[in-house]
Parts: sequence; C-alpha cells; structure tokens
Amino acid sequence: MSEPIDSAWLDTHEWGLRSERPDRTAYEGFRWKRLGAWTRCEEWRDDDRCGGGLHYEAPECHGSGMMHAVPVLVETRGPRRRVGEGGGGKMKSPEARVVARGADIPDEAFERCGYRVARAGSATVQAGGRCYAYGTASVTVQAGGWCYAYGTASVTVQAGGRCDAHGTASVTVQDGGRCYAYDAASVTVQAVGWCDAHGTASVTVQDGGRCYAYGTASVTVQDGGRCYAYGTASVTVQAGGWCDAYGTASVTVQAGGWCDAHGTGTVVREEEADDE
Repeated sequence: MSEPIDSAWLDTHEWGLRSERPDRTAYEGFRWKRLGAWTRCEEWRDDDRCGGGLHYEAPECHGSGMMHAVPVLVETRGPRRRVGEGGGGKMKSPEARVVARGADIPDEAFERCGYRVARAGSATVQAGGRCYAYGTASVTVQAGGWCYAYGTASVTVQAGGRCDAHGTASVTVQDGGRCYAYDAASVTVQAVGWCDAHGTASVTVQDGGRCYAYGTASVTVQDGGRCYAYGTASVTVQAGGWCDAYGTASVTVQAGGWCDAHGTGTVVREEEADDE
C-alpha cells in the first residue's frame, strides 16, 4: 500500500480489524488475497446473522475479540451489517482488502475499536477494558479485563481476568485468572488458575491450577496441579495402562502375544467412566 495509514485515512475510509494466524490463514482455513487486493465473499448474505460475509470489528461495533495471533486492518467495500441480536460485537461486508498487518497498524485503529495498546512499559487492564500488548510491554489484567498478548509481552492475569497469549508471550495466571495460550507462549498457572494450551505452548501448572492441553503443548504439573491432555499420545501413560491391565487380569506381559491399543493414553476419571 503506497497510501499511508494514518488518522486521515481512518477518517475517510470504511475499515475494520480482524486477525489471522502467522501462516496468514484464519477461521476454517480462510486466506486473504495479497496485500491491497480485494477479496469478495461469494456467499454474501445481506442480513444480521453470522456467516455469509467477511467479518470484522469496527469503531461503531466491536467487542467480539480476536481469534488469532496477527491483527489485520482491512478496508471494506459495500454494505456494513451488524451481526447478531442487538448489534453483537462485530460486523460483516461482502468485500474487503488487507491494508496493514501487525505492528504496521496504527495504535489509533485499535483505540477506535476499544483497545488499549501497550507496546512497551507497563499497563493495567481494568474491568471492562481490553488491551493489545506486544513488544516489551508488561501488563496486569484485573478482574473483568481482557488482554491479547503477542511477541515477547509479559502478562499477569489476576482473579477474574483473561489473557489470549500468542507468539512467545509470557503469562502468569493467578488465582481465578484464565489464559488461552497459543503458538510458543509460555504460561505459569498458579492456584485456582486456568489455562487452555494449544500448539507448542509451554505450561507449568502449580498447586491448585488447571490446564487443558491440546496438540503438542508441553505441560509440567507440580504438586496439586491438574492437566487434561488431548491429541498427543503419551508413551509413558499408555505403557502404564498396558501393565495395569495385564496385572488386573493376572497375566504376565511376556505371555501376551499382541496388544490392540487405542487413543492417546488420556486418563479417564472413575466417575466419568461410571457415567458412560
């Protein structure tokens, strides 16, 4: 884009904020055309229902949050429809094009959509506030606050706060805090804290903390912590389960000619098994 993205541009264009993964894909594999090229939704539906359009947050309608690691500034063309009952927290249009990504997006664009921007120094997100933090920013999220942390940002999530951590962001989740960790984010979950870890996120769960780990997420569980791991086979757990099964049947492992094993070795609690 040869045209500078500044206050004048934001005042004179129809635009919105979206997000995408580092590989430039988004929800259900959607991918934009090259920077500056218009993308059209062929299934455009001129109504207030989700779907049937290109969705985004805008100054006049925001609050839905960003799903992926990289924020995207888009210019829209055609009708702008609020999605959801009462206007919801996002909008949709039939056509849009990417004009800036990540750090190239001016802070003012985030601020007009209800975000506080923290690129460096320290910041506190209070109840009802939302913060976009990256670079060397250090952020404390209080009860009712929401932070999107990218890059090397450092975030402390207090009771009732929430953080979506991407990239190599470092997050400490305190009692009652909640974190969604993606990519290579590093998270420490303290007592009564909660973390949803995806991708290659690295998580340490301390006494009373809880973590749900998916994909290739790496989790260390300390005394009193709890982790539910999905998607990646655990050789140690599977071997242990195999030995326990043979012991229950009073049969030696050497006596078995073969074993038919399924799943990832995820432990199912007794009360859960009883309900099935």
